[in-house]
Amino acid sequence: MFDEEGTGIISVDNLREALCKLGEPLTTDEVDYLTHLIEVKDNKIRYEDLIKTLLSI
Repeated sequence: MFDEEGTGIISVDNLREALCKLGEPLTTDEVDYLTHLIEVKDNKIRYEDLIKTLLSI
C-alpha cells in the first residue's frame, strides 16, 4: 500500500487514503495541511520527510 518498491517514496494519494481511513482518521483539511508542509514531487513524497514533519508538529 505504501512503499511497495522499497524506494523510501510514497504517493500522496496512498498517504491520504491511509491517514483518512486507518487508526484515528484525519480530516481532508488536516491531510492537506500536512502535505503542504512536505516537499511533493510528481505527487510523491519521501517517507523520511513525512516522519520528520510529523515529529516536528
